[in-house]
Amino acid sequence: MTRKQQEDVLNYRNDLFFKYTLSREDEGSIFARNTIIERVTGIRVKESTVMNPNLDPKTIGKKKIILDVHVKDENGGLRIR
Repeated sequence: MTRKQQEDVLNYRNDLFFKYTLSREDEGSIFARNTIIERVTGIRVKESTVMNPNLDPKTIGKKKIILDVHVKDENGGLRIR
């Protein structure tokens, strides 16, 4: 595979892949999202909602893709990250 071909292949460490995977509302995505939040922040997640699930074509390949998540903790408090 040439260097150009390697650059064109989707990099699984890419922010786009991360956002695509964690912004969906299927059981696997919710579990992964909540697990990451709990392990990184220590917040015991009761519910999480992605506020910006859309993928903007202008941001593909950039490192500034943001996943805006609102989290309800085990005490019912809302935390915005």
